[in-house]
Amino acid sequence: MQLRSPSIPTCRRALVADLPDRGAAQILRLIFARQVMGRPYLAPPGIPADRVEALRKAFMDTMADTEFLAEAEKAQLEIRPYRAKRCRS
Repeated sequence: MQLRSPSIPTCRRALVADLPDRGAAQILRLIFARQVMGRPYLAPPGIPADRVEALRKAFMDTMADTEFLAEAEKAQLEIRPYRAKRCRS
């Protein structure tokens, strides 16, 4: 990893600047890495199926809501929801 940012050469990259050890740098790289699921929503096991489906439907309805999407756009947030079937383990 470069110590300096190409766009701001006078600034050191936060991931390598004055870290106490190599493990800390690895942890920060993991935290700030681009992830397919940026904000996963989880629920504990044992929830009745009808409640799981209600939660999934409410989430996807929100992700398609025009007012929600307008607010997200104003806040410059990327909204790309994944359906539960794509993410389920």
